[in-house]
This record gives sequence, structure tokens and C-alpha cells, in this order.
Amino acid sequence: MGAALLALLLAAPARAAEPAPPESVRLEAALSASAAARRLLVSDADVPRVEAHASGLPFAVDVRGGGSPEIVLDLERLRALPEAEALAEYADALARAAIAAPVPLVEAAQASRQQAVQVLVELAAVDP
Repeated sequence: MGAALLALLLAAPARAAEPAPPESVRLEAALSASAAARRLLVSDADVPRVEAHASGLPFAVDVRGGGSPEIVLDLERLRALPEAEALAEYADALARAAIAAPVPLVEAAQASRQQAVQVLVELAAVDP
């Protein structure tokens, strides 16, 4: 048990050393005005953020992989979105990644949307 814990502790700094993609850093900074978003960012700290071109996913910011998710930012589509829509998609992706449902579930979709809406309401209170 002690060796497994030591291996986990040694592996954690290696994951943290990987730089976050610039577009995710920008979106996370904008979302940080919301307490709900900050909670999602902390809970998703170990979820990889990947930048792609023409990802083929339904949204400009989406989650790929159910049980072990990664957040994919489609740069071409993301740059075409208004800032508010980009923040909404990123908040929704953070919420879905936090839930990490291995299969699509109606309850998980509802919970992630509720979390994303909470983030957007808090952001609207700061900057209508």
C-alpha cells in the first residue's frame, strides 16, 4: 500500500507539469469569476485539455471519453463563437467531465446542464 501511494504522489507532479493549452487557460480565466466554475475547475484539474482542428465533435468545446474524459477544444470552431457561447460550452464540458459518466445518462446530462447554468448565472451577475 505504501509503495502505491508513493508512486501516485510521484506521478502527480508529472501530470501537473504539462502546460495547459492556451485557449483553455483563457477560458478558465474568464470563468474564474464564478464560484461554481472554480469548483468545477478544481474537480477537473486532472482532466486533460486537448486542442484540435476539425475534431468532428458536436460542439466547439466538448468531452471525449466517458469514464476517463478529456476536454477537446476545436480551435477553428471555437474562434468563430461569440465569447459568451464559448464560455457556456466550456462550462458544460467541465460539468460533463466532472460527472465522468461511462455511458450517456439522462440524469448526468441534466446534472451537467444544471451546473453549467449555475456558472453562467454567476457570470451574468458579475458582467451582464
